[in-house]
Amino acid sequence: MNNYIASKVDFLDLGNDKFEIEGKVYSVDYDRDPQYKDDGVLDISFYPLTINSEDSEYILAFDKLDDVEDPNEWSDEYDTNNYYVLVFN
Repeated sequence: MNNYIASKVDFLDLGNDKFEIEGKVYSVDYDRDPQYKDDGVLDISFYPLTINSEDSEYILAFDKLDDVEDPNEWSDEYDTNNYYVLVFN
């Protein structure tokens, strides 16, 4: 995936919706509506990571689950247990 439009980024989950990337602490606000990208390569939902209350270049991404019938909510349709951080090139 490193040659695609986005690259995975190493991060440390600090808990309480905070993530450390390259020595800086970023936050995610789950009260915002999730965003989506389905372009034939990526099929994800994501939240922007923020630093100092500003959106950063990083996103917290969740892959769409296959074969989900009649999801009741967002977390039924996306893999919330295996999230990752992406940066778009």
